[in-house]
Amino acid sequence: MPVYLHDPTIFTAGRHGRANPVTVNPRQPPEDFPTVEVKSVGIRWYHPAGFRVDRPLGSQDYAFMQWLTPALLIVAGEERREREGGCIVYRPDDPQCFGGDLFTPFGNNWFHFHGPMAGKLLDACGIPLNQPLHLRDSSFIEPLLNMFQRENLNQARLWRLMIGSGVERFFIEMAREIGSGASVRLKSARSAELRERFVALRDSMRERSAEPWTLKDMADSVYLSQSRFSQLYREFFDANPIDDLIRMRIAKAEYYLCLTNMPLAQVAALCGFSDYYYFSRQFKNKTGESPTSYRLLRGGTAQE
Repeated sequence: MPVYLHDPTIFTAGRHGRANPVTVNPRQPPEDFPTVEVKSVGIRWYHPAGFRVDRPLGSQDYAFMQWLTPALLIVAGEERREREGGCIVYRPDDPQCFGGDLFTPFGNNWFHFHGPMAGKLLDACGIPLNQPLHLRDSSFIEPLLNMFQRENLNQARLWRLMIGSGVERFFIEMAREIGSGASVRLKSARSAELRERFVALRDSMRERSAEPWTLKDMADSVYLSQSRFSQLYREFFDANPIDDLIRMRIAKAEYYLCLTNMPLAQVAALCGFSDYYYFSRQFKNKTGESPTSYRLLRGGTAQE
């Protein structure tokens, strides 16, 4: 649910990607002056296939964007196809062009920030700018984005400083996690070839997440025992393969909940869950919200 900060108008996500303004009572800002401020935030923002952002002159502020689905980006005039989970940090005048392809929904997390120390913070952390990055562990991203939203909505004492310190922590965490996206050292052609097979399998799992995958199916597809497969999958992707599959199914469910009004049982079935109640438990476990609440908070209507 994107929230535009430091403004008496809060924008909540509409079902088709449009912002719905909701006026709130502005408060007198406290006497704290952070050197980095967050302007706007979006968390798990899903868009239909073909969605594209094109800002040839940039956004006139710094911007962080993480794509939750496979993405197409234009960087330095070159189109790049990136696997899900990567991120990029733009300077104020960097051209921004990204989105999904014509057949794939696009999801992302993002925030815009500015301030006299914003550039120096990124320099101090050694964050590469205007280039796709894959982090070893990106689990810190959504909790901190949620904190930015929560602090703005509550506006407790020193809330701006809290957000400013959160931005500093965000980029310190990011600097620590910049890497290839895999903890395995690819020391041989065999290791590189094996990783390519795992990446292809993971893409197939995402595209066909509604199918009844088993651990044996996954292991057989890369010609490994189940125990060896599970070990390498965790090393390559820092995830348990079955948990990763569930996460892919939940991500697809978030898309359907945001952009359609289909009944929840139908959403569950389309995402690979034969039992609606199991789907509901898994959805709340992964997102912190029930499917119904998730849909209503993002502008949809309840459809049981």
